[in-house]
Amino acid sequence: MSIDTLSYAFKHSPFRGVDRLVHLAVADVANDDGGYEIFMSKKTISIKAACSVRSVDTSLDKMVEMGILELLFVGGGAGRPNRYRYCFFPENPAILS
Repeated sequence: MSIDTLSYAFKHSPFRGVDRLVHLAVADVANDDGGYEIFMSKKTISIKAACSVRSVDTSLDKMVEMGILELLFVGGGAGRPNRYRYCFFPENPAILS
């Protein structure tokens, strides 16, 4: 859990609704000891954000596209989730406005 990423997400999240809940959920589980990496299953994120796995998938894709998350590793099914890095200063400056 990282208070840095969670505080940053609360302050700078460009999202509303389900996308915002997913953003806060992944920010909450970022590992601040290992480069702000996230390696939680989409199912677990969906439970944490109270939404469907499909909504999580869509939200994560948006976050990668916007530069909020960096995809580090593509997982391979059960027990091998994708691995992301939470980015504090995305390339898209509109996020920080």
